[in-house]
Amino acid sequence: MKKNTLFWILVISFIFRIFLYINTTSFHISEAGSVLGGFERINNGEIVYVFEQSYNLALSYVIYFFYAVSGSIHLFFVFQCFLSTLTLYFVYLIVFRISTNQKVSLFSLIIASLYFDFALLPSIAYNQAFEVFFTVLSVLILLKSVEDIPISKYLLNATCLLFVIYASLLFRGTMKYFYFILPVISLYIFFSKRLMRHVAVRLFITSCAFFLILTTFSPYSFLAQPNRTGSNNFTFFGHTDYGGLGGEGSFIYEKNKLRYEKNLNNFLEKKGIKDPTKRDIRDFQNEEKWKYITTKPHLWFLLQIRKILYTYGAVPVRDSLHLLMTGRIRLGLILSLLLIQMTFMLPIVMLVIFFDWRKFHLLLTSSRGFTFFIVFIYLLTATSLYGHYSERYRIVVMVCSIIPFIALFFDLAYYKKIISDRNLLYKKLIIVLIIASIWLYQVYEALITNAERYFAGIQKML
Repeated sequence: MKKNTLFWILVISFIFRIFLYINTTSFHISEAGSVLGGFERINNGEIVYVFEQSYNLALSYVIYFFYAVSGSIHLFFVFQCFLSTLTLYFVYLIVFRISTNQKVSLFSLIIASLYFDFALLPSIAYNQAFEVFFTVLSVLILLKSVEDIPISKYLLNATCLLFVIYASLLFRGTMKYFYFILPVISLYIFFSKRLMRHVAVRLFITSCAFFLILTTFSPYSFLAQPNRTGSNNFTFFGHTDYGGLGGEGSFIYEKNKLRYEKNLNNFLEKKGIKDPTKRDIRDFQNEEKWKYITTKPHLWFLLQIRKILYTYGAVPVRDSLHLLMTGRIRLGLILSLLLIQMTFMLPIVMLVIFFDWRKFHLLLTSSRGFTFFIVFIYLLTATSLYGHYSERYRIVVMVCSIIPFIALFFDLAYYKKIISDRNLLYKKLIIVLIIASIWLYQVYEALITNAERYFAGIQKML
């Protein structure tokens, strides 16, 4: 019965994604424009590198493959819908491997299926659909690798993990330092699981091997445009106060740009540089970044907190809003906001309500549970702290970590305990109110303080 339930949930999820794709009319938005531009260049016989400027164009080749096979790019989008559905199945497997509870696993599958930001990804030529797929697959392989399995099986898992990480880097850099978590997991297993110390040794050796392979045979070296100097903006805006109101991915405001240009000119004059290259710009940005971190550590720390709060904030993912508001069936601003934000906010609130320290402690006592928690910390760091923030960066964390956590903590008996225990109820209410107040402030900021900026963005969509 439960297998039939799993099958039908996946089928309905696939059909839902196909419907969203059919409803889509805007395809050249954000990075999708560059990806489709890369496909057109390939189709015209031009040389397109996987890494050009600050773009990853491997997806352009994937689109070209489906176009060459079928004579249309529609098959590519259908494939993305299938890939998204397969990702949901892997989420189910991850939760089942940790909980061994099919009901809990199905619950995670339902929440992930209804998460609109993720459901909309297959409708456009975004690297993110592949990013989420490879990340979920990596987590699943890693959870299998922290068990006491035969060495032959472990070597197969490690090889698969390496290929999956390598493939993911062709689309997005989220998994670039994923092997850094292996020594942490190794130390945990070594000191807490005496009978599994050989597993800890395996993981440590694997981390060293991955480091050597991924640095020596980095795709950024072999598949990049010759003499390419990649943009430093991602980390620059994430660790200085030049980006918007702080931590955003561009200047946004003229005063930030003018201050940047003034400091850049001072830097170039000091160095005696009259014709700056991209490398000179990178050097300036690195200097500004480290100056901000070392001279204003308190402001830098608050900036990192801000990035997390705004990544998981009240402002919707702009492109999701764009797709729903400009579709064949136009849902309008209010309904689009409700569908996008409620399927994001409700899971966050659910996690707060059902989070149980006792369950969390039990989770950390298992190698699988501890591994999954470290994966969450890594993804949070990679998407919110490593560089500048963006609302759409939360999608991979929501699907791969937060939604599975909600399912793992979901317990109606604990809910009844909250209702009967006033102290616990008050604590939960206070946390929910704090989160709600942060979201309300962000709404006020968007609608009142910076109304011109946000409403101008909405006008551009229409």
